[in-house]
Amino acid sequence: MKVLVIGANGQVGRHLVPQLIAASHEVRAMIRNPLQASALESKGAEVVVADLEKDFRSSLDGCDALVF
Repeated sequence: MKVLVIGANGQVGRHLVPQLIAASHEVRAMIRNPLQASALESKGAEVVVADLEKDFRSSLDGCDALVF
């Protein structure tokens, strides 16, 4: 299952992303700050640097689930 995690570097997201990856899910991590991308990529997440208001629909394409 491919999961979009909005706020992947936030209080919940930073703990959830590694757990989803460990459970064999594909993770697309939506973040605002491109400087935080490498930490998520090193864990195996696909990183999308995006603005929620402008890029939500396109970031969700191909995902089966959403964590907001």
